[in-house]
Amino acid sequence: MGRHKLSETEIEKRLVRLTNLERLHAQDQQIKAELRAENKQLKAEITELKEYFSGIIETQAARITELETMVYGRKNRFRSGGGHKTPKLPRDTASYHRSQPSEDEITASEHHAIDACRHCGGPLTDKEEHTKFVEDIILAALNTATQFKTVEKHTIERGYCIRCGQYSSAQDLRGQEVTIGPMVRTLICYLITLRDHSYSQVQNILWDVYRFKITDGEITNILNARRLELLPAYEKLKDSIRAGPAVHMDELRWKIQSEGAGYAWSMSSTTSSDVVFKLADNRGKGNAEDLLGENFQGVGITDRYRSYQDLFALHQICWAHLQRTAKDLTHLECLGKAKLKHVTMFYKQLAAIYAAIRTYQEEPFNETKRKTQAEQLLGKPHDSVLLTG
Repeated sequence: MGRHKLSETEIEKRLVRLTNLERLHAQDQQIKAELRAENKQLKAEITELKEYFSGIIETQAARITELETMVYGRKNRFRSGGGHKTPKLPRDTASYHRSQPSEDEITASEHHAIDACRHCGGPLTDKEEHTKFVEDIILAALNTATQFKTVEKHTIERGYCIRCGQYSSAQDLRGQEVTIGPMVRTLICYLITLRDHSYSQVQNILWDVYRFKITDGEITNILNARRLELLPAYEKLKDSIRAGPAVHMDELRWKIQSEGAGYAWSMSSTTSSDVVFKLADNRGKGNAEDLLGENFQGVGITDRYRSYQDLFALHQICWAHLQRTAKDLTHLECLGKAKLKHVTMFYKQLAAIYAAIRTYQEEPFNETKRKTQAEQLLGKPHDSVLLTG
């Protein structure tokens, strides 16, 4: 095919087309650049949202795990297949046998003689003696030969004074004609306050063992009277605990006679074995405030229950709770690898600190050495010191 020269009109058309293509190409490149930038921004936003929602999911899963622990108790990892179950140690044979009573405990003796064979009636030689003991109790209700309930009759004289015109009696005549003695009162207080018995259980014990009848109202009066007797000592005990540098506080569910389900709040000393309790029908913060009083300025050591927040000038979370919570975090299946590594490292650091402190506490107290140990724990980096300890 031979070459031919383009006309001016054809050249002009082609130049216009080329100009349009160049303009469209520039527009296309600009659009592509904008789309790339937008795509990059969207990817960054998606990554950020993914991290955000992953954090929310991990947080909610951790809270659900904590709530399940509160409701259903801690998961036994041995039952779920994790770890190795500790083998059950064989029971000591001594636990199946009673110890031999002392001579002072023996109340009666009986000798069992044998002169002939129990099988054929023949004579016996080389006889020997074996000693056995039978321990039992005296059930008062079935032992009619002995009277276990005492009744004291008090005849009290009363006369009229012709000088002042008033009556005088040898003893106070107020109150009921028949009252309950100190032994029964003490037993009732023991059974209810220390053994956590109900009114009906106390009534059954007194009747089954001693044939002693008592009503609900009498039990209530006995408890109220003992409360008034011990109230000054109770307040003194609270003041003694508050005077220390720190107090431990805790609360747990406790059945209360008048209210049914309730709570027992405790406040204990860090320098002695003193502890005081307050029974309440709720888990409100006011119960802790009542135990602390108005002017406590020491350290409060508690678990992570919210009612203890903002209650102390200085607040310390119990180390056992801190370590247990940190350990539980390392078993959360909802955590990603990065967070799991972080919480595991934190638990190891905390466990190392706790182990060091417990070791120091077992040593004889030396103020200078203890200050040095405290400075080491507070001043040195955890990852280089505590994790190697």
